Amino acid sequence: TQLFDKLVHLEDASSFTNKKAALGCEHHPVEVHWWISHGRKGKPTIPNLAAFITQWWSWWLVLQPEWRRCQMPTRTARAILPR
Repeated sequence: TQLFDKLVHLEDASSFTNKKAALGCEHHPVEVHWWISHGRKGKPTIPNLAAFITQWWSWWLVLQPEWRRCQMPTRTARAILPR
């Protein structure tokens, strides 16, 4: 849930200025859908954290432009994003 908390913090820092912004929904985790559909307030229940992490990264990676592609992190390797 730290990942989700950081996403909420990031959105909150911008005062949720772009409420109409649509993110692609391919690989879209159910929990993210819940959060968006509840006005980006509250925290969804995440029954299987490992599955959520995998789904979130799959979704996040699809959203990235070609120049920012990276691989999903593993337990032993962090994701390295190009700058």
